[in-house]
Amino acid sequence: MGAFRFPVSPSVAIAEFFADIPPAVKSYMRQGFVVLSRIAPSNLPRVVGIAAQSVQNPSTIEEDQVAKELGLQPDEAGALLSAVSLLTAVSSVRKDKPDEIVGAAAAASLIPEDSRKAALAFCSELLPQKEALKQTFDTSRLATRLLPALALFETAVDIRLGFRDSGVELSVPVVLVHIDTDASDAEIWFQMQKADVEKIIQDLGKVLSQLSQAEKWSERPAKD
Repeated sequence: MGAFRFPVSPSVAIAEFFADIPPAVKSYMRQGFVVLSRIAPSNLPRVVGIAAQSVQNPSTIEEDQVAKELGLQPDEAGALLSAVSLLTAVSSVRKDKPDEIVGAAAAASLIPEDSRKAALAFCSELLPQKEALKQTFDTSRLATRLLPALALFETAVDIRLGFRDSGVELSVPVVLVHIDTDASDAEIWFQMQKADVEKIIQDLGKVLSQLSQAEKWSERPAKD
């Protein structure tokens, strides 16, 4: 299941916010909280770090890698990421205490009763990072406002065969690309050849250099 984005407002009652989450999404996240309850306490700081990274830039999270690291199935990792990313975003933006957040989520049938303790432990683990997470969340929202934002980038290499009569005459490798965004109607599939990939890598290298320069420029002290 893809990434979910919800406008987390500090002015809306926390119970109302959780109640407005679609039932299908609630069901998926409930599975995530069940998985969270199975995570060893020693792994909780790592889960917090992954959730923080997911809030900042979900496209950088590899569910398969998370599953391998935490000893989960890929579908379990996906559900876990959805659940903890939501808690991270809510905890970062709002002033509600961990027990208030978890209580409201449980009342909205988002967190199973058996998973409340694990959810509370997760929220409590977030507290020391609250201000840093809020800044990260605000920066991410600013960067992704107005236009669809990248949520998933997948590739696979395929071999195309050209036949003549009953035999293979030609073959060529191609790259299949799938790009998904946080918008419901902005998802594309296309194919590229090796030369296309090389050109994109070259162009992205230039863009990365420009981004680094832009970051340095934006960090300059403001003039009076």
